[in-house]
Order: sequence, then structure tokens, then C-alpha cells
Amino acid sequence: MELAMSHNAPAVPPPYLNTEEVRTSLTLGLPQDGPASYPSVGLTGGVTIDNYETEDQLVTVHDMRPMAGALSLDRQGFMLHGHLSIVDDLYDDAAIFGAYDREIEDLLIAATGAGRVVVFDRTRRSDGSDGAANPDGQRGPATRVHVDYTVKSGP
Repeated sequence: MELAMSHNAPAVPPPYLNTEEVRTSLTLGLPQDGPASYPSVGLTGGVTIDNYETEDQLVTVHDMRPMAGALSLDRQGFMLHGHLSIVDDLYDDAAIFGAYDREIEDLLIAATGAGRVVVFDRTRRSDGSDGAANPDGQRGPATRVHVDYTVKSGP
């Protein structure tokens, strides 16, 4: 989950976050005959396996923060909410699996009106040379646009 910031986060975003839009290249999966699969570090024990074609596309990424209050799951499929976590160390597994999970559950219930929220996956990512430590291995930045959950994997 990449929803909340730690108390150690700067109070003011860095200058590069204060722009209205950024042109960048994103890697997208191409249509194919069968379902794509991407065995991750958790399944392979160390490296992901690419078994589908991708293509880089130049896109404009817009800053949606000014219109956060106008976005909804029903219309846009996502919402933006600012939140300062009570957890100071996002690498403390005991805090993540305890206080942080409860905090995220409460945040999502309040934001969506859900009757119940279940946190079932957590991924830390880092662009450091070793990636970020996770219970199932090190994770670097995502290298392509993706969703982590499907109709099959979600349940």
C-alpha cells in the first residue's frame, strides 16, 4: 500500500512535485492472444520474469491534487486523500502489520464508506541499488504500468 506518508516525510513537497504536468515515458503491456503473467520476486525468489511484449509511450502526467475533492471511485476509479501516518518507520514489520494496517483500514472505511477493509498485501519499493526489503525479497521501482490484483488474485 502506498497511501500514507511517515512522520519523517517533509512538510513541504520537493520542488519537482510542484509542477502541474510532466512529460515522461511509461512502459505499457501490449495486447496479446492469451493472459499476461509476470511472476514476481515473491514467486521466483529474486527476479521477475517478463513473458509478454511491452511498448514505451510518451505521456503527460497531470498533478491531480488541486482537484482531489472532485474525484471519486465511481467516476474516475480513484480518489486522492492526504494523510499523515502515526507510524514513524515504514520498515518496521511489527508496526506495519499492526498499527499501520489498522490505520489504512480505518482510512479506507472513512473515505469509501466500506463496511469492511482487508489489507492483504504490502510492497515497499526503493530505487536504491538493492531495492527495498520486503518479507518476500527486495523490490525496486515498478518498471511498467500495472495493477497488482485481478479477479483471480484479489480473492
